[in-house]
Amino acid sequence: MNKRIIAFTLALIIAFSSSVLVFAREDGENFNGYPDTVKIKNTKKQEVIYINIEPDGEVKDVTAVNIFDMEKRGLITDYGNYSSLRNMTSDNRIIYRNETVKIVTEEGKLYYEGNCITKDIPWNFSIRYYLDGKEMSSDEILGKSGKVKVVIESSQNKNVPENFFKKFVMKIIEIIIQDLVSKPPVSDKIIDV
Repeated sequence: MNKRIIAFTLALIIAFSSSVLVFAREDGENFNGYPDTVKIKNTKKQEVIYINIEPDGEVKDVTAVNIFDMEKRGLITDYGNYSSLRNMTSDNRIIYRNETVKIVTEEGKLYYEGNCITKDIPWNFSIRYYLDGKEMSSDEILGKSGKVKVVIESSQNKNVPENFFKKFVMKIIEIIIQDLVSKPPVSDKIIDV
């Protein structure tokens, strides 16, 4: 039984860890009612970048989730160019000025999300769609029945430093609503990156 096909969303996840210098201080001095910042030891920071792509391969939006593991209560200072921020761990407010992020956190993990202003990513994408062997645009294929093939090709974005392209991991997730597809896609092929 053939079922209708609807548009899908691609999400790319780039996960990487790096040591960064996090600044924190035990209760004491004041920064707008919060502890001031002094240097403490290097703390591991993990950053996961989510990239939503339009059906034609153009970048729709880029979101960074920053994760810190604090040994004690303090004020985290981090950096980024964001249009908006959200503390995913608590209701503690985020102070953001001049691409500097400050968040008071308790001992343990802190997750905060930032919507990136730039849409420059290490890859360029080309996405082609086929229905019953005939190439179609993503708009043309909507609502039609048949055997669908989606070809996603990536190449280096020369506007981004090469080390990002060479050293970061990319994972592509294609979201398909199974109630609208008669045979969910299964691939036993290895994808060359």
